[in-house]
This record gives sequence, structure tokens and C-alpha cells, in this order.
Amino acid sequence: MTPEAFWSMVPRDFYRMYEAHYRKVQENYKLEQWLFAQLQATIANFVPIRSKKGKTYKAKDFMPIEKKKQTTEQMYNMVKMLNMAFGGEDRTTQEKG
Repeated sequence: MTPEAFWSMVPRDFYRMYEAHYRKVQENYKLEQWLFAQLQATIANFVPIRSKKGKTYKAKDFMPIEKKKQTTEQMYNMVKMLNMAFGGEDRTTQEKG
């Protein structure tokens, strides 16, 4: 893209171009993860010593697990649990005085 074309864009055009680029980057990243997982599975299947059951590995066995976003309640419960674990006191139930 030339500088003239860039500076003549309106914000909406720039944002659309940014979104398209971001989607392409994400797709490439997922493809790279899958290819690497496929390579790991292939190498693991060539190793002569496997588990006792003789399991053959697949690419999905090496794919990273995507974490789900925590809800606000789950985050609050985690903070309460850590507070108790580190000896903090619970001030949410105490009366203001």
C-alpha cells in the first residue's frame, strides 16, 4: 500500500483492512499449531517405546487447550480462596463501624 492510499483512507476502511489482516494472522497461527502438532505426533509414533497399550498419537493429542474465559463470579471465588489460603481476613461480612 502506498502512503497516498493509506492517508486517503477513512477510519472505517482502515478498520476493515485491519480486521481482515487480523483474521488471516489468526488462521495462519492455527495452521502452524496444527502442523507442529502433526509433526510431534509423527515423531512420537516413530519412537519404538510407547505406552503399554501401544497407543498411536494423533495431532489433536498435541494441540494446545484453549482456556475458557472466567466469569466474574469465578474470579471473585478465586480471590476469596487465595485470600483464605494466604491468611487474609474476610471484610465483606464485617459491619462497617
